Amino acid sequence: MSKISSRVAIVGGGAVGSSIAYHLQSDPSFAGTISVIERDPTYARASSALSASSIRQQFSTPLNIHLSRYGIGFLRCASELLGVELGLKEPGYVFLASSAGEAVLLANHAIQKGEGCAVELLDPAALRQRFFLDLHRRSRTCLSRYRQRRLVRRTGIDAGLSPQGARAWRAVHRRRGRGAGAQRRHLALGRPPGAGTIVLAAGPWSGDVAALAGIALPVEPRRRSVFVFDVREPPGPTPLVIDPTGTWFRPEGRFYIGGTTPADGNDPPGAPLEVQHQEWDDMVWPTLAPACRPSRRPRW
Repeated sequence: MSKISSRVAIVGGGAVGSSIAYHLQSDPSFAGTISVIERDPTYARASSALSASSIRQQFSTPLNIHLSRYGIGFLRCASELLGVELGLKEPGYVFLASSAGEAVLLANHAIQKGEGCAVELLDPAALRQRFFLDLHRRSRTCLSRYRQRRLVRRTGIDAGLSPQGARAWRAVHRRRGRGAGAQRRHLALGRPPGAGTIVLAAGPWSGDVAALAGIALPVEPRRRSVFVFDVREPPGPTPLVIDPTGTWFRPEGRFYIGGTTPADGNDPPGAPLEVQHQEWDDMVWPTLAPACRPSRRPRW
C-alpha cells in the first residue's frame, strides 16, 4: 500500500479534533505530519470539558448509531489503546415520552433494534420497579445501557503530535486583516499556508473559523447550562434520565448533574458560556422534584 504524505492542520483539539489526529496518526498508510491548533490549551472553556460527557446509541438515524457503536467500542479499549483510564461507566440512558411522543419513541426504538442496539421499552410499572422514578401521567420509556462518564481530552496530542496552542490560533485571526484575501483563498482551497490539508473541528465555533476563509457554515454556539447538585439520600443506581420537557439528570461521582433545553425566546446564538442560574429555579427543579416517588424520595 502506498504511503500518503501530507501536512495536516486540525483546528480544534477537543474530543473530535484529538480523535481525528489519533486515528490519522494510527493509519499505516499515513506518513505525513499533523498539527493540532487549539486556542485554549487549558481546555477550561472547551466544549468537550464542559459537556455532560455521555455517549448513547439512541438516535433516529443509522449513521449516528454507527458512530456511537464505534465510539463505545473504542472507549472500552482506551486503557489498552491510549494508556489512559477513563473511568467509563455504563448505567444507561432513559428517555421518557408522554402519550404525544410515544409514536416517535416507538419508531426510533425500531430503528435502534434494527441496528443491533441493546435497548428496551419500559412501561410506567416497569420503570417504577427498576428505578425510583414515578410518573404522574401515562408514559413509555426507552432504556439503553451505554454511557460515558467523561471524554478523553487529549487523545491525539498524547500520541506525540504537535499542538500549536493559542499563539497559532491568534495568528490565524490576525490574518483576517492584512493579507486576509490571500489567506481566505488558501483556506477555501483546503490548503492553508504551511499545511496541505486543513480539518475544521472547532465545534460550535466552526462557523466563525470557516468565515475566515469566506465560507458560510451554518454552525453557531448555543448555551446549555449544566448544574451540579447534591442528594443527601441517593436513590441508588440511576441512569441518565431525559424528561419529555428536555430536562435531564444523572449521577456524577458523589453528586448529580442536570440541565434542560432553554425556554422559547431564550436561546440566542453566541450566548456567553456563563451558567444561566434562573433555569434551575424556573425549569429544572420544578421538573425533577415531582419525579421522585414519595416512598423513596431522595432529599435534594
